[in-house]
Amino acid sequence: MSDAKSPTTPPASTSDRRPWIMIALVLLCMGYAWLFLDVSAPNERTRIYLTWAMLHEGTLAIDVPMERFGRVFDLAAFEGQHFTDKAPGLSFLALPVYAIAMLFGAGDWEFESLLMLFRLGVMLPLAALGMVALRGILQRLQVSPGSIELATVAWMLGSAAFHYAGAFFGHHAVAVALLVALWQLEILQGGGTESGVSKPGGGMLAFGAGLAAGVAGLIEFQAGVACLLLSAYVVFEPRLRRWPIWLGFGLGALGPLILLLVYNNAAFGGPLELSYHHLVNDHLNDLHTQGVGGVTLPKWEYFSGIALSMHRGLLPSSPWVLLAIPGAVALFRRRPALSLLLSATALAYLAVVSSANMWFAGWGFGPRLLVPSLGAWAILSAVGFAVCRRHVGGRILTLTLVAWGVIYCQLVAATMPELPPKFKNPLPDIVVPLLREGFMSENVLSLSLGTASMWTMFPIFIALLAAMLMAARCWQQELVWQKALATTTLAIVIAAGSAWGVSQMKPGVSKNDQQKFVRLVERWRDAGMDS
Repeated sequence: MSDAKSPTTPPASTSDRRPWIMIALVLLCMGYAWLFLDVSAPNERTRIYLTWAMLHEGTLAIDVPMERFGRVFDLAAFEGQHFTDKAPGLSFLALPVYAIAMLFGAGDWEFESLLMLFRLGVMLPLAALGMVALRGILQRLQVSPGSIELATVAWMLGSAAFHYAGAFFGHHAVAVALLVALWQLEILQGGGTESGVSKPGGGMLAFGAGLAAGVAGLIEFQAGVACLLLSAYVVFEPRLRRWPIWLGFGLGALGPLILLLVYNNAAFGGPLELSYHHLVNDHLNDLHTQGVGGVTLPKWEYFSGIALSMHRGLLPSSPWVLLAIPGAVALFRRRPALSLLLSATALAYLAVVSSANMWFAGWGFGPRLLVPSLGAWAILSAVGFAVCRRHVGGRILTLTLVAWGVIYCQLVAATMPELPPKFKNPLPDIVVPLLREGFMSENVLSLSLGTASMWTMFPIFIALLAAMLMAARCWQQELVWQKALATTTLAIVIAAGSAWGVSQMKPGVSKNDQQKFVRLVERWRDAGMDS
């Protein structure tokens, strides 16, 4: 890698303020605006209900919070009681946060306050942890600070991770857990240089890696595939072939597995009885009983949708992942096992989602079901950024792909990140109509001022621009600032012009459908302002 440091060069100093400024900018963007509180997704509600029931009722059944806060669509049932149909891990992680908040807050929380607590108090710290883990891995792979900054911006601001890292969904939490596991393994291997060897003992680091991997499986059942790949890496990576490491990793992963088996037995009458076996909704039950949990064999229709479609596709929403290809090749020359692990994780998620009849995952934007794998894409792409930095054309291409991801994902997030599947091309179908009406996502300034004006998004625009410029300048640190600014400006102009061109395309839905949804969003906005 052209911008890789030599094996003798130590990682960037922890006293460098730039990483913390970048993390702060990302967290500011995530915490500034959010999906309308009055229309929180069932995916969030059903997980919050479980945490509430455990703390207030001492039970796993969510009937009482449903009566209190409203019924949800995502339900499982057993012996006359209702349960969340999600894996319980994220609800467990939120339990101490809610318990601490109860000590200092009102005893009778409205659901909107609970929702903000779980989004800001659980998901934002997890997002920060994910960025720290990503940066730790890349530093130990001797990737330059500039490529690390650019990968942070691409992953957190230029992909579907932006929305799902801020909402109380499990997808991004899985990505964070997997990155933390890999980070511990990289520390264990002494930095990942060719001559490196695993540290003596290393049982505690291996235990931490196994625990993080187990937590990923506890948050989402589908993470089991990535956990198996990570386990294979621990077994076959030469520098990890020591029985204390294997024992520590296995013991760490065993705890969350036992917790899941205990939960299944308590909720559904058997340790191997998953919530998917007891779904209330007949349609969801039919979908999940096909094949294995709704996964059959890959279909081109599903693959093209999750990879290429404008509303759910990985490439249209985050084209920078294309640079994971040269990144995987470059990394393979130095760390073949790691390159294979990351590539296999990314491809495995593509294969699994391309085999699922619910590949589009209901309302949303971008490849929601691929979000757990975006950490792997970010690592490989960061290495790819190093490869493409050698020539001016590669620099322009890289910055343009990242800028497109940021512009596209942020435009949707600024208006309505939970879009119905019928809006096949979000910009012309509904984002432009919403912007014409002046509708923006709820944010700190809009609620405090009681207005939904576009100007309330000005602070996040400044934060996004600052993050992009800082990352681009650092990535082009060998250039004088005028050349770096010119390259960055050109890339942003190309990306913005492309977004404008897409927005001018003929909508795929009727004006009547557009106006119906605009009016619906208007009611949600007004309800939020009134509350």
